[in-house]
Amino acid sequence: MYPELTRDEVFMIGTERLWLRWPRHADAERCAAIQGHPDVASMTASWPIGCDAAFARGRIDKQRAANTAGAALTLTIAKRGDWFGSIGLVGIGVMADDDAGVRAGHLGYALDPAMRGQGYVPEAIDALINMTRLLTRLDVVRAGVMPHNKASMRVLDKLGFVRGKPYLHESPIKGSIEVIGFERSLRRSARERGSSQRASRRDGAPGVIDPSCRATAA
Repeated sequence: MYPELTRDEVFMIGTERLWLRWPRHADAERCAAIQGHPDVASMTASWPIGCDAAFARGRIDKQRAANTAGAALTLTIAKRGDWFGSIGLVGIGVMADDDAGVRAGHLGYALDPAMRGQGYVPEAIDALINMTRLLTRLDVVRAGVMPHNKASMRVLDKLGFVRGKPYLHESPIKGSIEVIGFERSLRRSARERGSSQRASRRDGAPGVIDPSCRATAA
């Protein structure tokens, strides 16, 4: 579960080029244009091609409710110079512990096709994962990618996700679809933590908080 800090819409994450903020009803038309775009919706399991603003408002209501409950942290991606705008969406939903007792989150994201190729998605995902590691007790973050979504696979590979086996996902929009599983650990072994802390002391750098990923209130 996400803590009280994230459960109010004043919560934001800042990166070098982006603000990640709570989705608002004012984002509905822009959200529908991005998420309902054929190049985006065809790669996702839960958004139909050509969805309208009313559909997007319903999804935003659910996202805000999950954020308030601490069951997820879904944020609109906006550029630093236009934080009222929107170029995409990124979120992690808390999943139930699996049979091995692993606490997992599920990652989802989308970007305006016109904004591709500029590194915005990796920047947003990395910032959200860093904040999730800092504020929650989740052990891993998982994602499912359709086999034809090669660009998304490359992004997750670069971000340190480990590619797993294909599995069937039940989509409320598209029915049963095949996806490829990806997983990234949020917790390192004691040996790895000790090595990192020693390196940080030598470099004079902080050992826990990434200064490029911070929470702030607007």
